[in-house]
Amino acid sequence: MPSMVYVSPKMIDDRVEASYYRKQYLDVDEKIVTFNNGFMYLKNLCTKITDGTHKTPDYKPEGIKFITAKNILEDGIDFEDVKYISKDEHNEISKRCKVEPGDMLFTKVGRIGYAKVVPANVPNFSIFVSVALLKLKGNVDSRFIEAFLNSKYGRIQSERLVKGSNQPDFHLEDIAEIKVPIPSPEIQKYIGDKVKKAEELREEAKRLKKEAEEIFFNEINIVSIDNAFKKEQHIKFNWINIDELDVNRIDAEYNRRKYTILVKLLIDNNITLIPISNLLEEPIVSGSTPKGGNYIENGIPFVRATNLCEYSIDDNLVYISKEESDKLKNSEIRSGDVVFSIAGSIGVASIIPSYIEKANINQALVRLRLNNINKYYFVFVVNSSIGRLLSLRLANGAVQLNLNREEVGNIMVPRINDNKEEIIANKIKLYIELLYQSKQLIQEAKQDVEDLIEGNFDMSKVKANN
Repeated sequence: MPSMVYVSPKMIDDRVEASYYRKQYLDVDEKIVTFNNGFMYLKNLCTKITDGTHKTPDYKPEGIKFITAKNILEDGIDFEDVKYISKDEHNEISKRCKVEPGDMLFTKVGRIGYAKVVPANVPNFSIFVSVALLKLKGNVDSRFIEAFLNSKYGRIQSERLVKGSNQPDFHLEDIAEIKVPIPSPEIQKYIGDKVKKAEELREEAKRLKKEAEEIFFNEINIVSIDNAFKKEQHIKFNWINIDELDVNRIDAEYNRRKYTILVKLLIDNNITLIPISNLLEEPIVSGSTPKGGNYIENGIPFVRATNLCEYSIDDNLVYISKEESDKLKNSEIRSGDVVFSIAGSIGVASIIPSYIEKANINQALVRLRLNNINKYYFVFVVNSSIGRLLSLRLANGAVQLNLNREEVGNIMVPRINDNKEEIIANKIKLYIELLYQSKQLIQEAKQDVEDLIEGNFDMSKVKANN
């Protein structure tokens, strides 16, 4: 890439910093400005562009969900990892920025340029200043706009227009200046429908997961466990009978009331607890990182703990050479293996998907090859709130929690009725498949946008779809 570019005076606007005129930015701008069907500024596609509250709210233990930039993802809005505010504060925030189905959310602080249309049937929520609210006119398919903003051409524009380096901030007046190519309504619908279908698949996946949770929590009598936790939450000490003491773990953390009560109630509710070591067909294997951490553009996938998402693996993989992979052969993983995090965010279990035939793992993960338990039930129960507590109980470390292989083997896994385990496993398997299909559709929609701008879009796909 050239380190110097010449810019015509007519191309210079109120931004005079050199980085604004990088060749990559100018190339993208030219492709959109010269798009054969024309373009529009984002401000001309919206009736209003604003952002969330600039005041840090008074958070509550429960109430109305409060969304920040971290919750806006390409494949949906995360309503799980949220904080809560009171209804009164929500109503006050909504006077200026009321979020409604069909609006576009767009991240503007920190994580820049992630767009998501608000679907129907979502809970009431408010947004923070890190999220922009775009009230769309409806003259262009909203989900086509979403796909464009999330494509490389949308992201590169966002990168160009944003201000600030340590904490990037996308000002509302600059968001308004994003240029959006406007194809025919038929193409807009074709691409937008992929995004819409992805949303539908994700909602179906959520339903399946919720049904699996209901079966499991009913089997273990979660109500009794929740009630016991509430009753004991203010007690700061614990008594342990000598015959209940594990001589290998006499530390206070292992014997905290929430752990001892959980185990006792599971047993009282006739739930069998089996250590992971009794569910393996091979010994637990831990991974390691190649010396120097030399990653390459293409090669053998290298899975790190940060790649683990709910039950599966995300797309942000790095790669190592075959020579490096061969050196790590002992910790090689293959499609269908279960990997389990043992450092940092411990206790996350994921299944290696079918499209990864072979890979390696880093030192924050272990490989589990299971026997006598369905792997889909296993990852479900280990990732559940109950499973996480049973993993945390075995963890050690003051600054960062860790587990060694022996401790992983000692983690207890709740077993329920065989038939119920199979039902849960089938639901979670389909859940994973639907999420994968949803992500694929999102990627296809983005690729269609990019092909369209680059003149490589296959119009016959639209005709066939019609």
